[in-house]
Amino acid sequence: MKTHITIAILFSTTICWSQANVSVDSSKTAINVLGQSPHVPFAVINNDTISSAGQFHCEKWANNRTEWYNLNELGKIVGTSKVVSKDFYDVTKCYELELKTTNGIDGIGFYTSKNVNWEVDSSQLWLPSQEEKTKLNTFLIKMDKLVIDSSKPNYVDTLEGKSIFFKIPESENEDQNHLSNTRCVVFGKRYLIIAYLNGQNEWTLAHIENEYTNNYYKLFTPKALIDIDQNGIPEIIYQDSLGHAFWDKILKINSMETIDSWKVEAISIGGATI
Repeated sequence: MKTHITIAILFSTTICWSQANVSVDSSKTAINVLGQSPHVPFAVINNDTISSAGQFHCEKWANNRTEWYNLNELGKIVGTSKVVSKDFYDVTKCYELELKTTNGIDGIGFYTSKNVNWEVDSSQLWLPSQEEKTKLNTFLIKMDKLVIDSSKPNYVDTLEGKSIFFKIPESENEDQNHLSNTRCVVFGKRYLIIAYLNGQNEWTLAHIENEYTNNYYKLFTPKALIDIDQNGIPEIIYQDSLGHAFWDKILKINSMETIDSWKVEAISIGGATI
């Protein structure tokens, strides 16, 4: 059966260490989020509004007396940690932190400043049938041909892409959520996509991130599903890396009426490992 693809390719020609849409809020109600790799300011959550943390928080968050809460891949608090060392990186003008777990387990390397309730219910995860997996593989082959310059091989081609299958939960108010039970996947490798199964059970593109896709060292890796804004539709946290440089990013759906309204809401300060 022929796989249906609906696609819009987006390109970017600049690379940044921070994002203009940053928060400098010092409210006691704000929740701070540290990035995974490296541990630098990532996001500030205030009244369910998600913003990039920005450089404003670099020194303040490096306080080794501060306790942080460890998150797992579904946003559950699984332990607590404290900053044990910091290393100033002259490119970003920010401290890269080392944390040590003091209670519970490590989690996946994302931390919040407060004990939050962002856990995504495991019922929102789903396993595709073999037929749906085969259709997804066919879909990705066609995506590769559309997005990737085959004359520029990439070491990432030798790696296995990562997929997370999730679905939009049922809503008591269908007027507010028109996406109930939509089955989705986020896949990352040389590009990152969100796709969904349409009414004909065919994979259709909802969103793509493909800046510098044809760079030899470019890699996109989905890391977590976390319901930060508590609207029932999880935000997607992924890592965007270019060689030794890393950024963490949050993708959020902007409209309950359309599946293709995903947007990057926050970007970490970023950093590098040499």
